[in-house]
Amino acid sequence: MFPLKPTLVKRHLQLMAKLLLVLVGCLSAKTEDYIRLLTFDHLIFVYQPEVYSPERLHNYINGEAELYRNAGLAEMATVIYADPDDSSKSFTLDIYQMESPLTAFGIYSHFRKPEHTTRTIGNEGMITKMNLRFWQANYYGNLTAGTTDSCLTLTLQQFAEMLCSRLPTTEIPIELTLLPQEFQIPGSLKYIHRNYRSIPRLDHIIEAAYQHNDTIWKAFVLLCRSREEQQQGLGLLSSIENCLVFPSRQTNFIYGVINFNNEQSAVEFLQQFE
Repeated sequence: MFPLKPTLVKRHLQLMAKLLLVLVGCLSAKTEDYIRLLTFDHLIFVYQPEVYSPERLHNYINGEAELYRNAGLAEMATVIYADPDDSSKSFTLDIYQMESPLTAFGIYSHFRKPEHTTRTIGNEGMITKMNLRFWQANYYGNLTAGTTDSCLTLTLQQFAEMLCSRLPTTEIPIELTLLPQEFQIPGSLKYIHRNYRSIPRLDHIIEAAYQHNDTIWKAFVLLCRSREEQQQGLGLLSSIENCLVFPSRQTNFIYGVINFNNEQSAVEFLQQFE
């Protein structure tokens, strides 16, 4: 192999340098957007915000990266805050920009349980021992405290409210109103973007749990966009045991009931969608 002439080597290095500057410039612009969004007068950054694409998310949360990608992640930013008057009071914000408000609710609802305490933070927020999670528009946020201090929990709630005031607002997705409210267990409504019940290609499902006296069941809506998708969905749902379905001719959706302990009640529940 012939060695490159010095002039060619110089041009090659100059080209590489220009390309690197372009890439760094693009990354810096994205990071600067988040710095403006996430800067608050009474808090300091322990580290500058770092932005991750879906493809790079495994570098930050390797174990759950696939969960967020399957849920419809667009990009994610993370930052650690500290109180300048008390550095022991620190917390981490992970904020996920999702493809849509529905997918933002979907990842939020993945972590929500009926026993969690909810608050009116954004569209909704929930508080656990060391976490505060919320969703608003197409954003899902997760705040993690460094300690279980009750004052820090209040700080997380106040911070989340301030952050939500800077985020866009939207109406609740209409898909979340498709299942009846009567007998629905509060906090059980979910949206599953992909692979419902771990079945490949069984995507876009609203699900909720119900209880009436001793009767329990789960209901779902498969959001099919065409008659062809509806037929494919019926085939995929046939592999689920203890499952009754009703394919709507008006909307192409498929309504279903699973995990029921009273078949007659399950049938009566489905009849309201005819």
